[in-house]
Amino acid sequence: MPKRQDDDAVKRLASNPLVQIGGLFASLLVLGGTVAYANSTPERRRRFREGGERAARQSAEARRYLSEQARLRELRKAYFMSGRGRDLLAERAKDLAPVGEPFADAISFAPSMNMFSFGGGYASPSRGAQFAYAYDGHDGRGWWQLKLTGARVSGAIAKPDARLVIYCPEGAGLLKGEQRSVIRRLLGTPGSRIAEVEFVRADHHAIEEAIWEEYLAANG
Repeated sequence: MPKRQDDDAVKRLASNPLVQIGGLFASLLVLGGTVAYANSTPERRRRFREGGERAARQSAEARRYLSEQARLRELRKAYFMSGRGRDLLAERAKDLAPVGEPFADAISFAPSMNMFSFGGGYASPSRGAQFAYAYDGHDGRGWWQLKLTGARVSGAIAKPDARLVIYCPEGAGLLKGEQRSVIRRLLGTPGSRIAEVEFVRADHHAIEEAIWEEYLAANG
């Protein structure tokens, strides 16, 4: 870990209330013990000493625990950003591919949006397919909807760039293969600024957690 990250981790550790309280408690015990030590009985002196030692152990254990948690957070971040975890998550919870060949009769239309939203709509009358998406210009949150042969399915999106990330609805997995294919082909309609489409399962956080548990089990 770079030195700057080490310094930041130490600062976070030092500012943690649990560590501060433990250190304060230990200091008060030491101070109280020092004042009372001269006038106490041997038994009281022993209890003072044991209490101070116990507080010091608890404070050290708290620091070790928090330090280990910080180490694991950094390890997990690296594992899913550039390590094997990223690949496993992509295999189990995502589907990324370029847009497809547009339908011969594909047309564009403006979906229903408010004045602060952006998006696009595409349809193939012969296929009975229509796809639209929109997102808020302020917070980037948005929605998508597919109409295919009379059935509708919808979900959420984040603000797209050249890639549109489609969050699939709960229980739908990565959608059906036909649905993904139609969406990609509709987004390939001339005039669309989307070049790639990524489908993400609704339970991708749970899948990520399972992958991390597998890593910890395999690496102690």
